[in-house]
This record gives sequence, C-alpha cells and structure tokens, in this order.
Amino acid sequence: MTYYASFRDYLQAEKSEKTFVLFCKSLYVFLIVKIVFLWPVLHDMLAYSPFQFSSAWREVVYAPIRLAQWDLDAFLIAFLVVLLLGLKLRLNYFSSALICWLSFCLSRLTGTLANGSDSILNLFLLIAIGHSYWPAFKTPSLKSSQIMMANFVLLLCRIQLALIYLLSGFNKLTSQAWQSGDAIYSIINLEYFSNPTLAFSFNEPMCTVLAWGVILFELGFSVLIWFKPFRIPMLCMGVCFHIGIIFFLSLPDFGVVMMLTYLLFLQRGYSIFGNR
Repeated sequence: MTYYASFRDYLQAEKSEKTFVLFCKSLYVFLIVKIVFLWPVLHDMLAYSPFQFSSAWREVVYAPIRLAQWDLDAFLIAFLVVLLLGLKLRLNYFSSALICWLSFCLSRLTGTLANGSDSILNLFLLIAIGHSYWPAFKTPSLKSSQIMMANFVLLLCRIQLALIYLLSGFNKLTSQAWQSGDAIYSIINLEYFSNPTLAFSFNEPMCTVLAWGVILFELGFSVLIWFKPFRIPMLCMGVCFHIGIIFFLSLPDFGVVMMLTYLLFLQRGYSIFGNR
C-alpha cells in the first residue's frame, strides 16, 4: 500500500498540462505541414492504388476514407479545419479522438509512402486521447481521477519513447550487420535511401564505429533520459542524431516526429531519479 500511495501522490503532484499541450499541438502542426506537402501526391496515390474496403469492419474503422474517395480535397480540408480547431481549443476527448482517427486513415491513404513516423505519430495521438481536461468532472473524486489519468498518460508516453529507443537499440545489438558495420555501409550506398547531395564514403572501421555509436546511443538514451543530470545532454545528442537522419537519409518526417517527442521530457523540474 505504501508504494501505491507514493505512486498515487506522484501522479497527483505532477504538473503536466503545459508540457503535454505543447507536445500535442506540435503534433497537430506537424500534421498540417504533412497534409500540405502530401496534397498533390495523394491524388496520384488514390488513382494508382485506391484503398479497398474488404470487410464490414474496415468500412467502420476507415469510414473517413469514403469521403476521401468521393472528394479528396474535401477530406483534406475537413482534416485541416479539425487540426486548426485542435490548435485553438483546449485539449479534449472529442477532438483528440477525431484527430487520431483521421490521422490513422490518412496513413492508410498514403499506402507505400507511409513509414515509421506514421506509426509513431498515430501511437502517441492514440495515447494522448486520455490526457484531456474537458469535459471536466465536477465531483472531487472524479476530478482527482481525471488528473491522475492525465498524468499517467504523460508518464506512459515517456515510457513509450524510452521503449522505442530500447527496442531499436536491442534489435541492432543482436544484428550481425550492425555489429560489423555492414548496416551503415548498406544504408549510405542505397540510392533510394541516402541523400545524393550529401554523399559520404566511409571505410570499414569507420562504419563499425558509427554502427556501435548508434547502438550505444539508443540503448543509453532509453536509460539515461530518466536521470536529471543526463537528460539535456541526451536530448541534445538525440536532436543531432535525428538531424543527421533528416539530411543524410532523406527521412524528414521521421526525424521531426522523434524530435517532437522530446518535448515530453522538457518539463521544468521533472525527474523520476535524482533531485527534482
């Protein structure tokens, strides 16, 4: 009971609203920019590879795609309006759920253009539904539960971010291609993956050093980010890491989404381990 009470007090004491509002609304801005850039491409995607409703379940889950197939411009405009309202209004269950649903459908529309950033974006949008302050409960017990739920969602998002790095680092650690550096050599020599304007050639030892640098960073980030003295250095290293992904691998959306998730750890005075 002592541990439960301590955890409950921790959730009640956590002041997370400003941190999480900034995080969520930055994702909304990212979605707005993404829609603008995808707009002309989506017309070609729908003509080349239209989405198929193969079951009644898909009819329900992907209902907004019906509007997109009928009039893509109307769907995208409606989505932009919802996002702009989301930026203007206070976080609430209705707009958060709607934005998550529309983003999920947009990812299905993009088809082969979708990448890891879409999965990460939709995952955090889904979790974020639980972090809302409207409609607010009036009774003290329910209001307290709502605050605890919101703070728990913030903690869950932080854990999820750490797990993304932990699992990615562990996967690379157990890969012979990453241990030997062959993965780095393959990446920088894939024409469709690397940026031709920033082409570099590394010898075998350098590829091995870079590969192990990535492995150690990802594993270290998942642990050290929880300790206050290491938080800012790890976030700075992460920003440099993802800027490299943006420019050298031509994956701007993935790099931007991952850097936006760092906002979750920028709350002043927050620390699980070490002094607050």
